[in-house]
Amino acid sequence: MIATRCVSYMKRRLSKAQTIALHQIETLIEFWAIDHVELGDIRANSEDSPVARKIAHLGPKYVHPMTGDTWDGSGLQPGWLRRALTTEGYRVCDLVPLDRPPTPDA
Repeated sequence: MIATRCVSYMKRRLSKAQTIALHQIETLIEFWAIDHVELGDIRANSEDSPVARKIAHLGPKYVHPMTGDTWDGSGLQPGWLRRALTTEGYRVCDLVPLDRPPTPDA
């Protein structure tokens, strides 16, 4: 994952507390499948960028199995996804469409 590589590069001369904090950040980035676009990489926000074309081509990143609500992974995380993960007992892997091809970062 691009964000993880950037964080790993920054680990050179950090205190133990900073290293632990960065490890926690890396874990959360991987868990939520956050990409560099969501982290604010303005170079990737262009509609013509290869990343934007690839995201548009892949379709929804998450689908609620009961309601059919979808999210393509861009923008703020929708309420239905937060509720599904925090109160309805779903795991991230339960919300990934079966027909979705693997992401380049995976």
